[in-house]
Amino acid sequence: MLTLTLQTSDRNCETAIWDQHQCLTKIDFESFSKTYVPDSGSPGSGIQPGGSTLLLPMVQRCLQKTEAKMADLGLIAVTHGPGMFTPLRVGVVAAKTMAYVNSTPLIGVNVLQAIALDVAARHQLDENCEIESVVNAQRKQLFAARFKVTAQRQVAPLGDSRLLDAQRWAETLPRDTVTSGPGLRILSPSIIEGLRDRTLPASPQPSPAQSPPSIVVDDQDHWRCKSSAVAAIALRRFAEDDVDDPWTLSPIYFRPSAAEEVRKARNKS
Repeated sequence: MLTLTLQTSDRNCETAIWDQHQCLTKIDFESFSKTYVPDSGSPGSGIQPGGSTLLLPMVQRCLQKTEAKMADLGLIAVTHGPGMFTPLRVGVVAAKTMAYVNSTPLIGVNVLQAIALDVAARHQLDENCEIESVVNAQRKQLFAARFKVTAQRQVAPLGDSRLLDAQRWAETLPRDTVTSGPGLRILSPSIIEGLRDRTLPASPQPSPAQSPPSIVVDDQDHWRCKSSAVAAIALRRFAEDDVDDPWTLSPIYFRPSAAEEVRKARNKS
């Protein structure tokens, strides 16, 4: 079964087609935009379009590279948040439209869960290990969620997602935790190093009964939400007949956008 994934939680959106867990082709905005040539007859053709504008051409390129058609897709998976407002909105609308028009099953994937699943699989974490995923919420804040590794290195949420100050989050991050996600980019290098230092043992040779601090900051190269994790979550849910309704699936924002807040304030005045 072919699965189309749309990872649109940030500016460098990514599209991919999978045959089960094997990636057949993958395209990200940064590389695609370097070779994309707008139609000379289209309005604004002299302006290089952004990631949201190129999302559908990227999907088209993926289909061409795999010699597939929309009708060949057995599943569409899209990140529906949390993340950047415009990319999420465009990604969800595009996925819903394609799913509805082609009667293709649709699954919305939580970005924080996808980050946690990637961490669990890549580090081969044992059952009951805990992971904290973070996404930039702007205004020096983070969207954060905590997960526990279950059997077969799946992840289950421990409580609800939270919106909190980045500094406060770093100060209160529990020990025995692995943390990852693009939200770590807004932390200062000193805070990141402070978290890494907390992974060091309290003494050079701790006794077996002594549990050393074990906060682990994931490598920066792996902070982004991965399409592979999006596909893995979607395929597992599809096997369990847990799909979303194209009419009701919506982005996870957790709070209004800055523009919506301004409009709301104007309406009150």
